Amino acid sequence: MISGFLLDLSIGPLEQDIEGWIRAADVSVNGDLDSIPLTE
Repeated sequence: MISGFLLDLSIGPLEQDIEGWIRAADVSVNGDLDSIPLTE
């Protein structure tokens, strides 16, 4: 079970040097979850 997601805003259009965790319960994903890279 995934308890959270690490957000890295340096990747993508925002290009901010910010990263942090967000609870999985607060995330809504549209699309294929298998395309999200997982780390341990």
